[in-house]
Amino acid sequence: FPSHDTFTYSNSNFNTYCFCNFTAKATSGAGATNVGLAGSFALNYISTNASMAVINSGAIVDAGSGEITLVAENKTNSITEAKAIQEGEEGIGVGASVALDIEKNKTEASLKDNVKLTNVSKLTLSATSDNSSQTSSQTGAAGGIALSPGLAMTIVTNETLANIGASGTRSEERRV
Repeated sequence: FPSHDTFTYSNSNFNTYCFCNFTAKATSGAGATNVGLAGSFALNYISTNASMAVINSGAIVDAGSGEITLVAENKTNSITEAKAIQEGEEGIGVGASVALDIEKNKTEASLKDNVKLTNVSKLTLSATSDNSSQTSSQTGAAGGIALSPGLAMTIVTNETLANIGASGTRSEERRV
């Protein structure tokens, strides 16, 4: 909802869902008799993966004696794999791999500050998330001198929030 607008709804559901799969795979291989090199780099960079059901600051919502439901659900699965296999005989062999998974997942069901709700029989806010990540690095090298460096790193931020902001009002019409 935009700010400072008036809306009239009856028994309204505002749902957002994100069911996302992110995959980054890199594979390399090489072979040589003197010098063999193999290198792989896999990157999963998800700057912001968001599922948000939000009524913004200053909005005025008339539910017409009905319910308001805000649901945000975020499910992600991230796979990041780097494989570098160097095969050779004598000499020098290097098989290096790097796998990086960097993610920011946000799930939010919120009424922001200064939202006015009128004629609401029931208000429901629900935010759920299920975020999984697999990161792997496989290396291998052959030769008289063999080097097999590998790095697998996961940096994930998951934020899940169901919130009612400050200074909002809710009014109902009651009959006696």
